[in-house]
Amino acid sequence: MRSRGEFLESAEVHGYRYGTSKKVILDALERGDNLILEIDWQGAQQVRKLYPGTVGIFILPPSIEELERRMRARGQDAEDVIQRRMQNARAELSHAGEFKYAIINNHFETLGSSSPTSSGLSAKNMARITVDDCLKRIPNRFQLTLAATYRARQLGAGASPLVEPNRDKSTVIALREIASGKVGTEVLKKNPTRPRQACKRMGRV
Repeated sequence: MRSRGEFLESAEVHGYRYGTSKKVILDALERGDNLILEIDWQGAQQVRKLYPGTVGIFILPPSIEELERRMRARGQDAEDVIQRRMQNARAELSHAGEFKYAIINNHFETLGSSSPTSSGLSAKNMARITVDDCLKRIPNRFQLTLAATYRARQLGAGASPLVEPNRDKSTVIALREIASGKVGTEVLKKNPTRPRQACKRMGRV
């Protein structure tokens, strides 16, 4: 199928090849369907080239330690598979800035069966907080992702918000704090686990 150009996107992930059927997607678009593709950053790059208006959402775990705990808890992978996936996860964080939105998945057990708004970023919040807003304050995408992750963890641990909470989740509050200039790269210096990045690319973990 790949050699015949029948994939909308395809990529090798953790030693396996994945792809999305072009025909299935084109048929759905013809019907006027709205689509959500659960793909990795490589596939997302390919889709954005074909459809520049595509909205990308990058999903991260609360920490790299929590990602490893979740992988071991599901009991489906051998040790060498877990180690390879953890190594890949650290590298994939550098692509977070390519996506328009980022969500820290604090509630892994409910994310898969819940609506998009219950994962921590409502449609209202997504409309008013973008990566571009935050990049104006922290131009380095890698540092921006880490700063948002660490600040959300601080808020989750009881730190006082520096903006009006408005009943937002800690992830959204952290992004709003960064966009308003109230939180910057100084949050990285206060976190003792800075070298150990947290990452989960969009889908396929």
